[in-house]
Amino acid sequence: MVSTQPNPEQRGETSRKKSITESPWYWVYLFSTAVLIAIVLLGPKIIERQTIDERNYQARQRTYQQASGEQPDIPLSTNDNQLITLQPLIITFAIVLAVSWIILWYKHFYRRDQEPLAKDVEDPVVQGSQE
Repeated sequence: MVSTQPNPEQRGETSRKKSITESPWYWVYLFSTAVLIAIVLLGPKIIERQTIDERNYQARQRTYQQASGEQPDIPLSTNDNQLITLQPLIITFAIVLAVSWIILWYKHFYRRDQEPLAKDVEDPVVQGSQE
């Protein structure tokens, strides 16, 4: 019995490997890397701006305390001692980077090595016609 359906090579279709850029995990990995690089490069400016904002907030708090007759007890922020730091942002994006890299590596590289090549797999239609 001969099959009437042509195999993929006869139809002009070839099995192509998926590009790494087609994976959403590649883009998560790329953007989380870009965010971490931006934080490292712009971190000193962000910290300086954050210190200024915190001091303005603390000055308002001190003013309200003085207006109510209390002695101000809020210490002023410095670049080394801030209420809000970049550490949670860095930790979050480092975790996202690590997870996306592991998933990307598994889905794109590890699994590809485990899949048999197309020429190693025999076509079941051809096998059936030989019997």
